[in-house]
Amino acid sequence: MEGKVSVIAYLEVRPGSEAEFLRAAEDVIAATRQEEACLNYDLHQSSADSCRFVFYENWTSLAGLDQHSKSEHIRLFRERIGGILAKPTEITLWKMVRLRTAERRAKAAASAQWRQYREAMRQ
Repeated sequence: MEGKVSVIAYLEVRPGSEAEFLRAAEDVIAATRQEEACLNYDLHQSSADSCRFVFYENWTSLAGLDQHSKSEHIRLFRERIGGILAKPTEITLWKMVRLRTAERRAKAAASAQWRQYREAMRQ
C-alpha cells in the first residue's frame, strides 16, 4: 500500500473501566500526535455504549504507521489497557478513494465561491 493510509481501530473495555482507558488514551494520543508521519489520531466513544471506542488515524505512509506500532508509547499503552479490554482490539487499514467527479465538483464549488467573493469585494 503506497501513499497515505488510514486506520480504524475498534476497542471495547470492560464496564466501569472507561475512565481508566481514557487516562491511558490521553497519554498515547499526545505522544502519537507528535510523530512525524501522523496526520491525525482521534479517539471516538460510542454514544450507544460507553465501553466501545474507535481510534481514527491517518498516516503519511505505511512505513510511518509501522514505526508508530513499534513505538515505546504504543507499547506502554497496550500494557496499560491490556487488563481492561473486554475483547481483542480490531485494527483495519483503509485507503482513500478519490473519484474524479467529486474532485471536479469540489473545484467547481471553490471556483464559484471565489467568484462570489471577488464580486462582493468589488461592491
